[in-house]
Amino acid sequence: SSCLSVMAENAYYASFDIGRNDWRDAGETVTEPTIAVGYQINDNFSVELGFQDFGELKYGEDDAMHVEADAIQVSLIGGGLVTDTMGLFAQVGLDIWNLSHTEEAYVIDQNDLFYGAGAFYRASENLNINLKFQFHELDWGAGSDGDSHEVNTVSLGGKYTF
Repeated sequence: SSCLSVMAENAYYASFDIGRNDWRDAGETVTEPTIAVGYQINDNFSVELGFQDFGELKYGEDDAMHVEADAIQVSLIGGGLVTDTMGLFAQVGLDIWNLSHTEEAYVIDQNDLFYGAGAFYRASENLNINLKFQFHELDWGAGSDGDSHEVNTVSLGGKYTF
C-alpha cells in the first residue's frame, strides 16, 4: 500500500511518550516520559535508541527513603499496518539501567532485556499516535542477596517521521 512505501522512504523518526510505570513489588505507580530516536530499516522493522525515566519511589517513615531508576534503551521493533490507518507492533530491547537509593547511598548499573507490544494510529503521513505496553525487570545480584524490581509500563505518545 502507499502508506507502507511512505514509511520506508521517510526512514528517521523521533518519539515522545508519557507512561504510567507500575512498580509491581512496591505497589507504586509513577508517571514519567520516554524519548527515542529511530531508523526505519524497511516497511516492517526499525531500530531505536531511547531514554526511559522509571521515576522515583518514596517510602518509609515520612517518605524519607527514595529509589530512582532510568534506562538507556536499544531495541528492535517489528510491525505493520492492519488497516489503512491502524497497526500493531512488538518490541524487544536492552535496558541499560541505573537505580539509585538515596538513604542507603548506593547506585546499581545493570543490563536486562525488556519486551513490549502496542498499537498505532496513523494520524498523518508523518505522525503516528502510539499506545504501548512494556515489561521491564530491573534485576541485580544472584542468590538470596539478589533483588529486583518488576516495572510494567503503559504509555501514550507520538512518533514523528522525518
